[in-house]
Amino acid sequence: MTKQHEPTLDELLSEPIILTVMARDGVRSADIRRLLQEVRNREEHAPGAFPNNPGRWHFLAMESAGPPPA
Repeated sequence: MTKQHEPTLDELLSEPIILTVMARDGVRSADIRRLLQEVRNREEHAPGAFPNNPGRWHFLAMESAGPPPA
């Protein structure tokens, strides 16, 4: 069995389907990178505060993205 390669953030953010969805939603790669940096910074200040809880990650993404467009 071969080990599967986990894509890097750069690889994900260069995928055509990802770029299409991001463009539709008005999201730039810089927005994604900034969000991830904010999460890293929060984790550094409160280690273990964000366990593997998809609901919490979704909340962080929504919180950082601001209100949805009208």
